[in-house]
Amino acid sequence: KLNALQERYPDVNTVYELGATVEPTCVAYNGIFIRAGGFKPGAYAAVYGGGPIGLTAIALLKAAGASKVIAFETVEARRKICSAMGADHVFDPVALVKQGSSPSQVVLDLTKGEGADFQFEAAGAPALTIPEMEKSLAINGRIVQVGRAAERVPMYLEAFQVRRAQFFGSQGHSGDEIFPNVIRLMASGAIDNRKMITARYSLEQAVDAIKRS
Repeated sequence: KLNALQERYPDVNTVYELGATVEPTCVAYNGIFIRAGGFKPGAYAAVYGGGPIGLTAIALLKAAGASKVIAFETVEARRKICSAMGADHVFDPVALVKQGSSPSQVVLDLTKGEGADFQFEAAGAPALTIPEMEKSLAINGRIVQVGRAAERVPMYLEAFQVRRAQFFGSQGHSGDEIFPNVIRLMASGAIDNRKMITARYSLEQAVDAIKRS
């Protein structure tokens, strides 16, 4: 039910537009809070991938009290939306490598060497992202894998042992009270998914919309 949204947004079109973003937000919510158990407010967080799920993860991380959210996305248009959704710092990982740097080095620099307490993989490129996350793990750090990739990924387990870190896999949005809680968050104004909407289509244009995506 989207009734709570209508209390905040009288325009029914806005309610339905936001309703269309509930599902990806629930995927991010499930990964962050249900599967990985969340984080302490004030934590440093990193998000790899600025698609719908990564963007809503950024919003949820900020709403939950992350003191700094660092995002990595290769597409310029999406990088701008990452900032709009609440990312404090946004980088193109490909450009970083060309400059002789790396995402892990950026995370360590921005956290004064402490590393990221919570890292969210929504890029679907774990063979590239997980090694970077390992290098920038904070003590007791957590990584949650949401992006899909049918490939084996080498992991340096020593980093997880020494830093008492954890890795979580998350798929989909199932779970008790996730949809209602996300809608309540949106209705409270804690997250504003209007900032991530870039196009609007009628139902009759659904096929064209899929082609454009």
